[in-house]
Amino acid sequence: MVKDNERFHAILGELGALHDKKMKDYGEEDNPFANVRGSEEWGIEPWIGALVRATDKLKRLQKYARVGKLANEAVEDSFRDIAVYAIIGLVLYEQSEGSLGGVVGPIDPDKGDGLLAGTPETDPWSRLLTPIGSRRLVMSEPMYPQR
Repeated sequence: MVKDNERFHAILGELGALHDKKMKDYGEEDNPFANVRGSEEWGIEPWIGALVRATDKLKRLQKYARVGKLANEAVEDSFRDIAVYAIIGLVLYEQSEGSLGGVVGPIDPDKGDGLLAGTPETDPWSRLLTPIGSRRLVMSEPMYPQR
């Protein structure tokens, strides 16, 4: 459905704005994920710290699913926070693995754009994905090395 897709992309924009707004309270100018990276002080990798924070929000949604109400935060806020923590976790995971990752601009699958915006010369991860048709992607190699 077109409206679903439009709303999806609108929410992605809202999440970026939410992150930028909250970063002013939680982050530092040169370290926007300072609060999440604080997990390192406890011996926990930052991307795992993001998962812990997302789990708190998931627990809140599980309570809502069981009870039908929340006392202090809107359900929508918890969904948004989980999405933002997932993205922060992905960025921190990519950094921990030395991955470049990332989409540089809007993707137009009708023009054959792939998942990653780089080329094999500028972004070694882009060679891992091969576009098939206008919307499907096939992994040609594992995205992340096995540990």
